[in-house]
Amino acid sequence: MTRPLGPRLRPPWTLLCCSAAVALLLGVEWLQFGTAPAADAPAPPPAAAPSVAPRLASYEPPPAERFNEIAERPLFIPERRPQQDVEPAKPTPPPTPPALLVQGVVLAPERHYAVIKHGNPPRLDSVSEGETIDGWTVESIARDRIALRAGSATLEFAVGKTGTAKPAPAQARPARPPRVVDPDD
Repeated sequence: MTRPLGPRLRPPWTLLCCSAAVALLLGVEWLQFGTAPAADAPAPPPAAAPSVAPRLASYEPPPAERFNEIAERPLFIPERRPQQDVEPAKPTPPPTPPALLVQGVVLAPERHYAVIKHGNPPRLDSVSEGETIDGWTVESIARDRIALRAGSATLEFAVGKTGTAKPAPAQARPARPPRVVDPDD
């Protein structure tokens, strides 16, 4: 007699036995490794700790003078100086006003120029806004005057006028107005 070629069916008791064996193994594993130790079980003896206590009892910190360099150069202050030693910056007086004569002004759409006569011996120069003349920066150029700034001081020079420069209207007058020297006199 020939057997059929399809899968062979197992009797139900074989599956039942295999399931019971797997459940028994899982139960044993759970009982062995999954439970916490009993509360009345004695605790294991502690590991032998190194003997640190005698060394700590005799420790004496170094004197505070040893750390003076750290106090003198604090880490989180950019200047690395203590706060009480930092002095406020004293405003520097502006440089002496330049002796110049504004000969003329050119107002181009992209840039403003002024032709000035200055120096000793006098010479003609062309300056634009943002350039420096004798320590003063050209702040603005208008059709009838130029304004110079050095720090918080501002001076205005009128075109073609000789004499003294006038402080800008927003600034207080200095005690003594600057003198403009005309080399032609």
